[in-house]
Amino acid sequence: MGWSHVELRIGANTHDLETLKKLGVEIGDLVAIDASPEFLDYGFIVSRRLDNKAGAPIALASLEAKSREQAHSPVDIHFAFIISEEVG
Repeated sequence: MGWSHVELRIGANTHDLETLKKLGVEIGDLVAIDASPEFLDYGFIVSRRLDNKAGAPIALASLEAKSREQAHSPVDIHFAFIISEEVG
C-alpha cells in the first residue's frame, strides 16, 4: 500500500491537467470528504454512498414511468430493496 494506491475522483469531465487547473484543482490541495450531496453547476451530483441514495429513487422513478407509459419489457423485471446490504 502507499500513495501509489490513492485515487481521487473529480466530479467533472476532465481529461488533462489544464482542465483541472481551470476548475481550481491544484497538486497538493487538501481533500475533505463531505457526506452531504452537492449538485454541481456542470450536472454532476457528488456524495458519499450515493449508490443507495440515487439508486432507490431511480428505481422508483423508472417503475412509475413504466406504469405511466404502459411500457412492456421483453424480460421480467424484479425490483428489490434489501435492508441488510451493508451489514457485512
